[in-house]
Amino acid sequence: MNRTLLIAMRDNDIAARLDQCLEVLIVQVDGRGRPTARKNLVLAKASDKEICRIAQAEGVHTLICGAVDEEISLYLTWKSVQVIDDIIGPVDAALRLFGQGR
Repeated sequence: MNRTLLIAMRDNDIAARLDQCLEVLIVQVDGRGRPTARKNLVLAKASDKEICRIAQAEGVHTLICGAVDEEISLYLTWKSVQVIDDIIGPVDAALRLFGQGR
């Protein structure tokens, strides 16, 4: 089953906080967790609510970030988006580990 990930970014790393993120990476992954397509979106201003809107518009299944406000996390979970937070490090490493189911 194909899935869509949204990764909150800063440079090439996972953004420390979703509400201060200015760039997101949207990645399509196949049933084995391998990336098949990716696109970067740059936000005009930091906004976790805008990222929620993007997640819904893009059909995101999983959001990966450093830290997220509890209210936003609950909202995304209610909208059937899995939130994986407390993640730090390079985006490519996070993608690789996600593909391995870790």
